[in-house]
Amino acid sequence: MRAASAAKLEAIRQGLTSAAEAHWKKLLATTAGPHGAVVRAAHLGEAPPAAGVSYALERVDPARQCGEAGARLIIHAAAGVAWALRLDAELLAAMSRVRELQASFGFPHHARWDVVGTYEERTMDLGEAALGHDDGITILRPLAILVRGQLALEVGRPEVPGLPAADMALGALHAGIRLPSGGGPKELLPVLFATLELNCWPRFRELWAAGATATDMHYRWDQFRQAWADSSGAIAFTRYDVEPAADAPDGAQAKLFVTRRDTNGHSWTRPLTFARQEGRWRLENGIL
Repeated sequence: MRAASAAKLEAIRQGLTSAAEAHWKKLLATTAGPHGAVVRAAHLGEAPPAAGVSYALERVDPARQCGEAGARLIIHAAAGVAWALRLDAELLAAMSRVRELQASFGFPHHARWDVVGTYEERTMDLGEAALGHDDGITILRPLAILVRGQLALEVGRPEVPGLPAADMALGALHAGIRLPSGGGPKELLPVLFATLELNCWPRFRELWAAGATATDMHYRWDQFRQAWADSSGAIAFTRYDVEPAADAPDGAQAKLFVTRRDTNGHSWTRPLTFARQEGRWRLENGIL
């Protein structure tokens, strides 16, 4: 059962990836300025960056930034040119969306992304300080993001290629994971692990193996890892505050309390919250 679920989840991720790659290929061919389609910054050649042209930057590190608060830039070097992406509210929202989707579908953390942006201006103020270039830095207005092998999205737009189908498939996969109504607390433990197997647990393993970033730590995957390792699997549900009824309305919540033992033999109890969404009970948040 678990192997079949894991295979289905991988197929869902692959669907997102295929849609992202197809969208990116089309974007590179059709996002044109007066000088034609998108220019790959790595293949710029002799022509300097020009107004009205869109450029594709590959393997951009979004953590590499400079500038003052409220005027931050993501900086990048390619083809002997210093580039920058203006870190405005729309780009910040897009980056947050990428990380949210990575967590939702169990994609591993990738430190570098591809970005398409349109020429905005060239300045001499930051080139040397930011990237060691004394001939200025070309600032782009970001248009789209691609995380290779995962997903793509356009900055400032809510649509994500392949997401509606992926959400529907993931919902169907979660449909069989329900809190038992009227069952004993011990029967709730498989619900947690089934949920982790489909979503959180694979994501957590990949994150921890790669070394979780500060952003990833926000989701507290280390708590799950530590609880499991310290307890050697000695984790059990002890009670819930509201019996999770099968006919509960959307928005209803059931808080489950989980007890585990640490390496010193001490017991700790923590809450996990399940929420009713679209007729299904799903794990919403909690710390072990």
